[in-house]
Amino acid sequence: MTLRKHTHLLFIAAILTLLSSCQKQSPAPAAEQSEVINNAPTLTLDDGKKWQVDTHTRQSMQSLSSLVEQSPPEKLAQAMAGGINTLFEGCTMSGPAHDQLHIILTDMLSQVNGLYSTTTPEERNTEIQNIKKTLQTYHTHFE
Repeated sequence: MTLRKHTHLLFIAAILTLLSSCQKQSPAPAAEQSEVINNAPTLTLDDGKKWQVDTHTRQSMQSLSSLVEQSPPEKLAQAMAGGINTLFEGCTMSGPAHDQLHIILTDMLSQVNGLYSTTTPEERNTEIQNIKKTLQTYHTHFE
């Protein structure tokens, strides 16, 4: 197994562990659980306003944005994995804002996973553009 594939598998295992261990996510009421299972949760604003995040989350997301702009493309997946791990390790959010943040992070994790899997510069650039779009979506929904 190559070092890249090994690192990729470690990243996936770490993120799945962190996501599953995040105890601060509010459970959906029983009537809504089947809807969430059958349909992906929808990202919304907080009554027309941006969701508030804690200082750690704000700084972590700013760091992730900087990584996308400053990291060499071939090193970005590993850098983003480290940044996302830092975000999860310091998570103190709860409630609806936290649940909404998970929608963004789920998309970003999928994109970073895709970035690990790219084999051409074109594929890499597509995934990087997807990550940038997700970060922009974060900035339009959270402050």
